[in-house]
Amino acid sequence: MKRKNMRNIIQNRRNLINYCYFISILFISCKENKDILKADMPKEYSIYYKKDTIILHNEDSPSPEKFVKLNNEYYLIENGKKKLFFSTLSDTIYYDIHEEFRYKVEIKKINSSKFKTSYYYFDKVRDVKAFLFSFQYDINYKILKIEKGGTIDYLPR
Repeated sequence: MKRKNMRNIIQNRRNLINYCYFISILFISCKENKDILKADMPKEYSIYYKKDTIILHNEDSPSPEKFVKLNNEYYLIENGKKKLFFSTLSDTIYYDIHEEFRYKVEIKKINSSKFKTSYYYFDKVRDVKAFLFSFQYDINYKILKIEKGGTIDYLPR
């Protein structure tokens, strides 16, 4: 009888310890730890395809960017100057100077049906090349993906 009582006492203690353990796990797991991170960027891009023009607009930009088709390539017209921006004809690298800043533009063929234009900030003195953005597009110049700063991808919905 004493042995049976002793077993019951030990079993009751184990049950109590397990119960306390279970309750403490519940309290710990119910604690909410929440962070909200937001990025200061446009939520989406609107892309309009017209006969010989691509118009790109985002809600943070006061005016849309306009790319005009000339000789089967698309050029950005800026301050009366045309700058090659989309090409499916050949890989191209050129440097662009805008308000004292120097940029490197790389237009490359990814595969037989996909192309990419990348824009970099380029500081020759400090030997710094920082990725700013890229556009991936198909052979018909339909924009497939916009990548910003190497970490933010805008894809079709």
